Amino acid sequence: MENVLEQQCPSCTSKKVDITHTINRVLYGSLYVVMIGIAAWIAIATQGSPMVYLLIGLGASFVLFVIRLMLEKRKITKCKCLDCGNNWQVQSGK
Repeated sequence: MENVLEQQCPSCTSKKVDITHTINRVLYGSLYVVMIGIAAWIAIATQGSPMVYLLIGLGASFVLFVIRLMLEKRKITKCKCLDCGNNWQVQSGK
């Protein structure tokens, strides 16, 4: 895959390209809700001390951090040619 910063328009070969990076926010939001729900269920089921709640919260935040890193690797780059107005997408890394 060629470097995104060296992209040129496939239709007019112009190098004037507007680049926007995005991640799948719906997927991230749903994974966030599921992870917080699982952490809350574990915390309620264990009926532990405040230290247990702290460790469960830290563990959940670490898992969410790892999920965010995985989604960053698969982010989508939207490109738009400033000369002809052509739009296309490039998916980063796999």
